[in-house]
Amino acid sequence: MNSYVRCSLLLTFVSCCSAQVSVLTGQYDVNRSGANLNETILTPANVNSNQFGLLYTLPVDADIFAQPLYVPGVTVQGAVINVLYVTTLNDSVYAFNADTGSLLWQISLGTPITVGGGGASLPTTGIIGTPVIDPAAQTLYLVSETLENNSSVYRLHGINISTGAEPIPSVVIEGSVPGNGDNSTRQGCPSGISPCIPFVAAEERQRPALLEANGNIYIGFGTYSAFETVVPYHGWLFVYNAATLQQVAVFSSTPTGNASVGQPLCPAVTNPCGHGGGIWMSGRGPAADANGVYVVTGNGGFGSGNWGESVLRLSPGAQELDYFTPSDYQLLNAEDLDLGDAGSILLPNTNLMVATGKTGLIYVLNRSNLGHMVSGDTQVVEALQAGPQCSPSAPAPSKCYEIHIPAYWARSGANPVLYVWGWGDYLRAFDLVGNYLVPDQNPVNTLLAQNDPGGELSVSADGSANGILWAVVAQSSTPPTVGSLYAFNASNITQTLWTTVGNAADGTWLSTIYTSPMVANGKVYVPTSSNQVRVYGLCSPATPCYPGASNSALKTASAK
Repeated sequence: MNSYVRCSLLLTFVSCCSAQVSVLTGQYDVNRSGANLNETILTPANVNSNQFGLLYTLPVDADIFAQPLYVPGVTVQGAVINVLYVTTLNDSVYAFNADTGSLLWQISLGTPITVGGGGASLPTTGIIGTPVIDPAAQTLYLVSETLENNSSVYRLHGINISTGAEPIPSVVIEGSVPGNGDNSTRQGCPSGISPCIPFVAAEERQRPALLEANGNIYIGFGTYSAFETVVPYHGWLFVYNAATLQQVAVFSSTPTGNASVGQPLCPAVTNPCGHGGGIWMSGRGPAADANGVYVVTGNGGFGSGNWGESVLRLSPGAQELDYFTPSDYQLLNAEDLDLGDAGSILLPNTNLMVATGKTGLIYVLNRSNLGHMVSGDTQVVEALQAGPQCSPSAPAPSKCYEIHIPAYWARSGANPVLYVWGWGDYLRAFDLVGNYLVPDQNPVNTLLAQNDPGGELSVSADGSANGILWAVVAQSSTPPTVGSLYAFNASNITQTLWTTVGNAADGTWLSTIYTSPMVANGKVYVPTSSNQVRVYGLCSPATPCYPGASNSALKTASAK
């Protein structure tokens, strides 16, 4: 079977013992749509304050920045169980019974890194990027960051989903590319290559979800926000064989970027002419189709082999095949307006993709011809300002209404819909009509997403029916932030179905930045920065809900 087709089928994997849907990768599929189109239990009719609510919480040992994953019908200690997999910033991996919340197994992968300058929202970093599961291989692939010999080390792990064992030992993520940019050296380069730029783990952050395609695992890196102006980082994409964990290829987005921050040639705060080009995409993974692998980069140098502020189509072996770069990329760099802020979505049943970021501008691109760079961006299919027009002189978020976590409902029989909820803006929906996005309805006018990162979105639907748009919205700007979970009718976003509001006093919810709700088989799993996954679903005498209860009143997995 074509490996791209195999990956596109991951979401609909069905075990011999269960007809339930699997959620095996970030944003549900390799298009990165953010939509589960196989949800048959939750509907706009039953998601309401009388029938839906908090069922229980799953306690873990640290913040959760990765999306939980779900596999039905896993054999664990002789029993066939539907399993939820959760990873934490403490380098821990948990397997929970997804139906009861009981803990099946837990493993530790090492000592996490103390971030220091990396920001208050990340006291430590262990596992940040969302893993990916190969159901045929019964393997969960993830990347951990651990402290080893007083140094930061990234490792790729392949973990058995039944036992938590590692049949193949983990491998250290390392490598180099030809180049004379920042960090270049003539020592320790691969044979026949000099100078080269080595991967420096301490400068990098593994934020994007992992991708499995072509029999390989793709792993993207950017850097910590607090490091962007003080370390000479580069954007990286590593490719490893899924069966052997052997390295296949290494790509860097800025191999000749060598003008250091603060130097006369590079005065802007985020270095428009040198290194950078991080692949971070607010946690969205690289996307894939039969023509290649797609990533979007952030602030960094462009030209002379550098690909900052660009949409890239890469070969399975991570060679650059095509690109799009906005003609105002220098302004994007100067104002810290990463194009790569939200990654990309490949629009199913079309040859189109969308990329959007901190400017609030949505680019609709032709996947077969991304268009390179043209003055005025006249080569793109469409450039649509999602929210109010940017004001270059104003500070974020009022400047540009950053978009971080959009979602796309590829319904048939009606126009597909792209949902965005920018920072400082209202929730908005856009129909895809032909090749163009047009406003679907008036925005929900009762709530502004006033804090970073705006609304973090996902969709659940039964194909083209019973669509629900789920959103996590931060209520404060200082992490850890109190957050709210919303459910909207996806066919009419002006209709709020249900909401819960977090309470900082009793810790009922502290939201995690860049992580959207995950819906599977009648339950909504919300990772938090309060050391728990909060599990929502339909109430019943057997599984009562606890609306508005404090943590002390909730059933937790440890009490079951």
